[in-house]
Amino acid sequence: KSGTVANSQYNIGEGFIEDFVPTINLDTILNIEKNINLLKLDVEGSEFDIMEQLTPDHFKKINQLFIEFHNQSTSIKNKLVENGYKVEYRNSNENSNVGFIYAHKI
Repeated sequence: KSGTVANSQYNIGEGFIEDFVPTINLDTILNIEKNINLLKLDVEGSEFDIMEQLTPDHFKKINQLFIEFHNQSTSIKNKLVENGYKVEYRNSNENSNVGFIYAHKI
């Protein structure tokens, strides 16, 4: 669903100005686009929920993914492998709970 689901606050002087940001979800984008060369996900822990919602038809449109993950990534890896991707890991040098997955179609 698209909508205004995120906001930010800027400190200006003694008060804050609230700024609403219109959004669009990944499902909507994947239903519009025919082919996506690279999908990058950096969603601060929501990567598991997003990956769970992707269907085989979505994966047919995506050639490569670069995903920042938090904590255990086995479920993401399994879903990618099941949908025809080769998966490589890259560890974060700064945080042992954060890593990166690079996946590309075989």
